[in-house]
Amino acid sequence: MIKDLIAEFRRRNGRHPAIMTYPKDDQNCLWHCFHMSKIKECCHAPECFLQDKSEACAVKSFFRSPEETLRSIIFEQFANSEKHKEILLFSNNIACAFHWQDYHIFVTVRGW
Repeated sequence: MIKDLIAEFRRRNGRHPAIMTYPKDDQNCLWHCFHMSKIKECCHAPECFLQDKSEACAVKSFFRSPEETLRSIIFEQFANSEKHKEILLFSNNIACAFHWQDYHIFVTVRGW
């Protein structure tokens, strides 16, 4: 679901599809989402875990559905942040994951 939204965001902004077939990196993003859900706040991973990747993270209470909330994070929250938008649009490789818990969605996107 999140990969489809990122692909749509890139397409709408005239960018080519990113390579998003990195199961190990996706799993690392998911673990980071679990970490944020445990501490109940948005945070970035320490540099030593990023391995030269850029990171965009978000936590948002969801409304109506998790899908609509993910869309809002990608198309509004990340799109309105220059650094996050740059990761989504100009990374050739992207790993991503999300987790929802207690009516919150935790998102991690890493690009390189």
